[in-house]
Amino acid sequence: MNPTVQLICLFGSVFVYCFAIGIYGAIIPNFIQQKFCSPDVVPELDKICNDNVTLVEATDLVTTRGVIREAIPVFLLLLAGSWRDATGLNKPLFYCALAGEIVGVFVQLLAAWKWSISIWTVTIAEAVLYGVSGGSKLFYVAATCAVTDQSSDNQRTSRMMFYQVAAYAGTCLSSGLSGYSLHLLGYTWFFITVIALHVLTIVLVVLSKEAENRLKKDEKAKIFQKMKAITRSRPNNLVVWLMLISCVIINVCAGAETNLYLYYLQLMFDFTVKEAGLYSAFRLMFGVGSTMVLSPVFTRVLKWSDFRIGILSSFMTFIATTAMIFARTLVHLIIFALLDFLKIFVYTLPMSIVTKCVKSDEVGIFVSLRFIGGCLSPTFVYYIYNEIFSATSQKMPGAFFIASSGITLLVFLCFWISSCIYKEPADVSENNPTINTDSEKRESAEISEDNGFIEKPLAKA
Repeated sequence: MNPTVQLICLFGSVFVYCFAIGIYGAIIPNFIQQKFCSPDVVPELDKICNDNVTLVEATDLVTTRGVIREAIPVFLLLLAGSWRDATGLNKPLFYCALAGEIVGVFVQLLAAWKWSISIWTVTIAEAVLYGVSGGSKLFYVAATCAVTDQSSDNQRTSRMMFYQVAAYAGTCLSSGLSGYSLHLLGYTWFFITVIALHVLTIVLVVLSKEAENRLKKDEKAKIFQKMKAITRSRPNNLVVWLMLISCVIINVCAGAETNLYLYYLQLMFDFTVKEAGLYSAFRLMFGVGSTMVLSPVFTRVLKWSDFRIGILSSFMTFIATTAMIFARTLVHLIIFALLDFLKIFVYTLPMSIVTKCVKSDEVGIFVSLRFIGGCLSPTFVYYIYNEIFSATSQKMPGAFFIASSGITLLVFLCFWISSCIYKEPADVSENNPTINTDSEKRESAEISEDNGFIEKPLAKA
């Protein structure tokens, strides 16, 4: 098959997958809430349950589901990152993640088909099935590695950008269409549609390119040897760990907000599922557009370092998040969404810095570490958000944004401290022993200027 077609299939699989999990994730909180409010009879899709006791039960289950889904894949992700680095294979990771997604959605389909089934039972079962298969985190590890494999050094930056655009486009589309698709299809056919989208994702993965297995039968120990990169001494080790912490906590913060966002918009502004989806799509689309416009401005025109961009982005995100605590009208929601125009930079810059501070053959395990941290943190972060929301939902539903402001401020401090302690390596080859000759050193320096995936000095903030 033509390599261009294979690459399009890979990007297409990312888009379809993000769209599928986006519409599914947006509807599940409403599905759980309605099952609690009307456990025996299917209610109207637009019915909003404002009973405080029932709402607290729903948020408890949503939070528990989120923690289970995030905590279980920890060991699998660590092993998957090492296994992939040793073998060079990505497709088995895709298949494992997608199989768990399909079975989990099928369990919820049974609960929609037979409405009297306990929502606690099916939701916990779905969360466990998702967790043991690696879920979306395993999918993203595989996708990141697959895009890297299918690009030369000069192509990698642009192709990684297309990968991010595909993911964000799928998420944006799902935010806008989730409510409409539910009203068009109803719960039963909605879940069937999600399963069909995951099957389509599998087809696209099958059509994408895969490398040959580079691990010989007598070299299986290399899988576990790859884990040693975690404890290896290297320049700027503290910067690496500060950025990993930043990447983990800001993404966990986003997940905790997502769990409560629908309930917040319903309680505070009487939004329906469709209206909440449209507003979420508006915020995300504006963030994607501003990121695409400002990325070349920051890096090529102003020539700012990742640290300086991160400091500005986290500070603006802190202001926007703090403002959400006091939102009272639709005008406030729109204005505060516009203030949040740099948030995507806060999500992506920490891993960009990490990849420039570690060896090229250690990137895989550190990508896995980023997602492992995302698995462990929700164990307490999600419950903190849940407790804040449950205690303040009647008087101040947006109080949980206080926790988000605190986390964003911590990320700002991590960027600032890292910019102060970062030390430029004396030579590009110092931390890359695979570069031996003077010509290779010059070529590596040229490549690093193009894509940033091979180590190079980072400009001071």
